[in-house]
Amino acid sequence: MSGRTGTIDPLADVSEAVDAKVRAWLRLGLPEFSRISPGKPIVPPLPVLSKGEFETTVAFQERVARAEQDRAEAIRALQRNYEREIREYDEAVGKFNVELQAEVEQRRKALPGMRTRFLSEAITERLGDPQIRELRYDADKRAFSGRLVAAGAPFERAITLPVPIDKAPLVKDQASAAKTVVEFRMNGPRLLMSKISVSVAGLSFDATMGEGKSAEPVTVATVRDIPLSVPDVPKVRPQTADIEALMQENRRHFASIASGIGTDPGLDDLRRREADVARRMQEAEQRLAVAAERERLLLSIRTQEEHLDRLEDGRTPATVKQWAFRPAAVADPTNVVAVIIGNRSYGSGIPKVRFAANDARAVRQFSETALRLPKENILFELDATKGTMEGIFKSRLPNLVERGKTTVLVYYSGHGIPAGDDARLMPTDSRPDTAKVSGYSRRELIEQLAQLGANQVLIVLDACFTGLSADGPLLASAKPIMVRPAGEAALGPNMVLVSASQADETSWADDESGMSMLTLHLLEGLSGSAGRIVDTQVLGAYLASTVDRHARREWNQPQHPQVIGENRVLVTY
Repeated sequence: MSGRTGTIDPLADVSEAVDAKVRAWLRLGLPEFSRISPGKPIVPPLPVLSKGEFETTVAFQERVARAEQDRAEAIRALQRNYEREIREYDEAVGKFNVELQAEVEQRRKALPGMRTRFLSEAITERLGDPQIRELRYDADKRAFSGRLVAAGAPFERAITLPVPIDKAPLVKDQASAAKTVVEFRMNGPRLLMSKISVSVAGLSFDATMGEGKSAEPVTVATVRDIPLSVPDVPKVRPQTADIEALMQENRRHFASIASGIGTDPGLDDLRRREADVARRMQEAEQRLAVAAERERLLLSIRTQEEHLDRLEDGRTPATVKQWAFRPAAVADPTNVVAVIIGNRSYGSGIPKVRFAANDARAVRQFSETALRLPKENILFELDATKGTMEGIFKSRLPNLVERGKTTVLVYYSGHGIPAGDDARLMPTDSRPDTAKVSGYSRRELIEQLAQLGANQVLIVLDACFTGLSADGPLLASAKPIMVRPAGEAALGPNMVLVSASQADETSWADDESGMSMLTLHLLEGLSGSAGRIVDTQVLGAYLASTVDRHARREWNQPQHPQVIGENRVLVTY
C-alpha cells in the first residue's frame, strides 16, 4: 500500500521479511546427528601356510585345522560385532529423533510469540522513528490533518489528529518535537495498524488513519503461516556378509593347503602374476618400438619430400634461403594461433606452385621462432585437400580460438582461380574447370574467420586469381578473368587481408631465394626490415615498394600486393 502517488510503502515486504526471519529461527541451533554409521565388516585375508622343514605332517594338518577354525570364528565375531554396532547406532538415532522432535514441538509452541517479535523488528527496521508532518488545523472539526511519515523511509499516510482548539496553537508550534508511537497487533494472519499516539508538550493525543474520525484498525500486511517440519534421521539397514559363502571359501582354502603338504599355495598365484606382468611388459616395449619406428619413418619421409620439392623446383637444399628470425615482442604466444597451408602439387595437367612448400615452411619457422607459438597452436598442412581445409576452418581452428582474446594468422600459398563473382582457393584435389564446386570460396573463408570473434585476424593469400600462374595458364583454354579482391566491407573491424597482387596481375616467384616474392618480402618486413613497429599501413607501404620493384627487375612485370583492413599493429620488436 502507498500514500501519495508514486510513494513506495516500506511495509509492503513485511510478510517476506518476517517469513525469512521465522525460517532462519526455526533452523537455528537445531541439534545435529554427527555419529557415523557403521561400515560393512572387512573379512581377514586368507593366510598362506606351508609345512615347516622340521614339522611333521600330522602337526601341520593340526595347525591348518586350527587356522581354519580361528578364521571361521573371526568371521562370525566380525558379523556379531557389526550387528551390535548397528543396534547401538539405531538406538542412538531413535533417541536423537525423539529429542529433535521435542525441540521442534517447543519451537512450534513458541512460533506465535517469535512471529510477533519478528514483526516488531521488521516494522522498526522499515519505519524507524515515525513523525507527523504538514499539520493543518480545522477549527470547526477541532482536529489537525497531516501526514505520518517514516524517517529515512519512503512511507507516508494521511492522518487526523483531534486536538481541543485551546491546545491547537501549542501543538502546532511544538509539532517538530512531537513523539509519535505507532502500535500494531495481529488479527489472525493480518497485521493491523491499531493505534497512533502523539505526545507533544507534555500532552498526549490519539490520531486516526485517513482524513476522517474513524479509529478502525488498518491492515498493513498479511503474514503467512510457516509450517515447521524436520525429517527424522534414518536408521541403517545392516550390510550383512554372506556367512555361508565365506565359510565355504574358508574350508576350500584350508583343504587345499592340507592336501598340498610341503607346497605353498600362493606360489602358483605369484607365478601367474609374474607371467602376466612379463607379457604386459613385452607388449609395452613392442608398442614403444613401433611408435619410435613410426616417428623415424615420418621424419625420413618429411626430409626426403622437402629435398624432392627443392630438386623438382630446380633448387638444391643449400640454395634455398635460410632464415634466422629474432624473437618479437609477443605478450602471450599461447593466445596466438596460426593456420599455414602450402599447396604445391596438383592433379595432372595443372602447373605446380613451385615454391609453395618452401613458403609454408618459412612461415612456420617464423611462427615458431619469431612469434614463439607452441606447436599445438600451429596447424600446418602441405598439399591440403578440400576436406582437409574444411576440417581446419570449420572445426580445428574454432576449437582453438577464445572469443575476444585469441589472435589468428591464416597463411595460404597455392593456386587461386576465378569463379563467377567470387574467387576460389584451390585445394590439391580440385580442378580449375570445377572450381566453383571443388574450390574453397575466398568470401566464405573470410566470413568464417569473422565469425570466430577473435581479437585480431591476419589473412595472407599468396595466390593470384586470374586463372594464370607464373608457369602458364591453369587450363589450356583459360583467359584472364578479373575478380576484384574482397573490399574492406567484407572484413571485420579486427581483420587485415594481404593479397599477393591486384586482380589482373600474376604473382611471381624469386628463383634465387626459392620463394614467392610476396612471402619473401612479407617475412622480411615482419621480421624487422619494415621497422621496429610494423602496423597495417607500414606493411602495405613496404610490400608495395619491395615486391613491385623486385617483380619488374626479375620478370619485367608489375606486381602490386594489396593490404586491406583497419590500421592495427601486427608485430613489434
